[in-house]
Amino acid sequence: MEDVTSLIDVEVENLMKQASDIDRKDYEDEIRKRQVLRTLPFDARNEVSADARFIVKKITTQLWVICVVLPVVAALLYVALTMK
Repeated sequence: MEDVTSLIDVEVENLMKQASDIDRKDYEDEIRKRQVLRTLPFDARNEVSADARFIVKKITTQLWVICVVLPVVAALLYVALTMK
């Protein structure tokens, strides 16, 4: 069986008509998956929402600034102010 994820529905159905019984089950599964995705385009168990990605990006950026940039700047300021 070839990779059918990039094919359109009509092409998958045509392949299913020409396929053997063993491959036909795989094509039927692919068609069933596509029908489910049309009714429920977002699967919360397998996908991360754009809102969650945005929040994680902001939190990661803030933690990076607090844990990395701030200590480095503080150390540079300390070294610059204590040099004679």
